[in-house]
Amino acid sequence: MANQGKLQVRLVTPDRILVDEEVSSVEVPSKAGCMEVLPSAAPLLARIGAGILRLKGSAGGDKSFVISHGIAEVLPQRVTILANRVEMPGQVDAKFAEELEVRGQRQWEHAGDDPAAFQEANDLILEGQTLMELAKQRH
Repeated sequence: MANQGKLQVRLVTPDRILVDEEVSSVEVPSKAGCMEVLPSAAPLLARIGAGILRLKGSAGGDKSFVISHGIAEVLPQRVTILANRVEMPGQVDAKFAEELEVRGQRQWEHAGDDPAAFQEANDLILEGQTLMELAKQRH
């Protein structure tokens, strides 16, 4: 259980728990837009898109991760993020990010009238751009 004024945040991928610590706030890239979660927030579930997850006020300082596609569960003193993929800042591969964006652009050009294909292409493009943004920040 988190201390008063803090949130317990758990970041989980299909193969491991990456983070399980207390923070002051967390910014989550939901499909509806970026949301900042503070202690005592109202409960909710949100679909995660591709974007940067920011943990603020942790014992080790602020942290950022590129996450993509999953679910965020928000409770008053806890946030659990289940993400399909997480890139740690030191592991971002700029070449892979560029290839992801190019693949999304090609898919977008061939999506035809299929809204799901357009959405998938847009998700790939956003994920590639977000990875590129984080790759640039570390240089």
